[in-house]
Amino acid sequence: MNLRNLFSTLLLTSAMLLMGQQTYYGTTASGGSFDLGTIYSIDDNGNHVVGHEMVRLEGSLPKSDLEQAPNGKFYGVTQFGGEFGQGVLFEYDPVTDTYTVRYSFNGASDGGQPVRGVTRARNGRLYGLCSTGGANNAGTLFEFIIGTGAYSVRVDFGGNGPGTIGGRPIAKLEPNSTASIL
Repeated sequence: MNLRNLFSTLLLTSAMLLMGQQTYYGTTASGGSFDLGTIYSIDDNGNHVVGHEMVRLEGSLPKSDLEQAPNGKFYGVTQFGGEFGQGVLFEYDPVTDTYTVRYSFNGASDGGQPVRGVTRARNGRLYGLCSTGGANNAGTLFEFIIGTGAYSVRVDFGGNGPGTIGGRPIAKLEPNSTASIL
C-alpha cells in the first residue's frame, strides 16, 4: 500500500470513528430496583444502558425532559422524592455516570412537584416550573444557575379568575425566537 492510500484509509477510518453512533438519553417514570424511574441511554442499534436508578431521597418519578448544557451534563427534575418529598433538580454526567441532586424542592415558598424538565436560556441559566407551592400555593417559575447552584423563584403563579396568570403549570417552558425567557 502506498503512502497516499494509507493516508486515505486512515482519514476514512478516523471520520467514521468521529461520526460514530448517536446516543439518545431519556427518563422513565417507573423501573429500576425500586420502581421509582431511571435515566437511560439508547444507541442507533437499540443497545440500551440504565445510567441511573432513582432512589427516593435522590428524587423519584422523573417525568422530565433532559436538557444538555455546554458542560456535557444533563439536567432534569423529578416530581417526587428528595429531602422534602417534593422533587429535585438533578444533574447527570453521562461520561462519569454520576447523578447529583442540585436542588431539593420544599413544596412551600420555593415550589414543589416540578413538571416536564428545565429549559436552558440564552443566558445559560435553567428555568423550570413547579406545579405546587409558591406564595399562592399555585406553582412557581424558577431559575437555577448551573455554575453557582443558586436557585430563585422568578414568578409565583396566582390561581383562578380574570386578570390572573393562572395556576398549576403543566407544560415545559419554551423560549421565544430570541431564546429569552425573562
